[in-house]
Amino acid sequence: MLLPVRSLVLSAATAVLVTTPSSAEKTPALAGLLRHANEDFGGSAESASVFQDTFIKIAGELASILGPRRLGPSTTSGSLGFDLGVDIAISTVDEESAHWANALPGDDGLMNTVALQFRKGLPFGFELGGDVAHLTDSDLWALGMNLKYTFLEGFRYLPEAAIRVGFWGVVGSRELDLLIFSTDLAVSKEFGLGGVLAIAPYFTYGLLVGTASTNVVGYFPAGESLPVNGVVPSQTITVNRGGLGFRLLFPYSALGVEAVFSPGVQTYTTSVSLVL
Repeated sequence: MLLPVRSLVLSAATAVLVTTPSSAEKTPALAGLLRHANEDFGGSAESASVFQDTFIKIAGELASILGPRRLGPSTTSGSLGFDLGVDIAISTVDEESAHWANALPGDDGLMNTVALQFRKGLPFGFELGGDVAHLTDSDLWALGMNLKYTFLEGFRYLPEAAIRVGFWGVVGSRELDLLIFSTDLAVSKEFGLGGVLAIAPYFTYGLLVGTASTNVVGYFPAGESLPVNGVVPSQTITVNRGGLGFRLLFPYSALGVEAVFSPGVQTYTTSVSLVL
């Protein structure tokens, strides 16, 4: 089981790095947002408020799509352990909503992400993690680090429980400057299967808090009839997320499935990992 899974992990990781489409082939995920503001809004305070609301909604949903993933299970990989994996996720958004209809005209509401993720066990129940995620068919990338602490180790009928905090940044588009702070709680229980493998189902709840702005772009400020070049004022976003999933643990490898739900976004992730 080790060699096929290891090959799959390495092959998938290579694919993440070498199959990113060229800029000419990409359709940036926020391409229509500011164009929509410039064409459909005037410079009134009302239009500026509508644009701000649109910007916050898109930034919040992108935070959920590109933010932390693989929230469980609660156990760590041990003080000497190391976990390297590839995640492939599909997220659904409401393409007919006012904010996405202009940002993604004609889109089917599906967003695909691929991520390379590592986890390193530390003493005393801590675990350090990091990942690089890419929203396909866009220039958006997310880079993050997190720290998990397992404060309840499963014993007999008791579950495992862990809390995780992390920090992520989204880069790649001048129309979005997004920083995300996350905290989440995971509860899981591992069960042996046939003495060869184990399954660990888990439940999670998390909170994302971030700031969203832009780099220098053309937009309508309140009271102006012509667009100006500037930075959209920083906006605070808050996203609540809940999820469930399971992880199959083999010797030196693991396979996971996870579903995470937040307002306006549902994300379904499959992961394959090399566990040392």
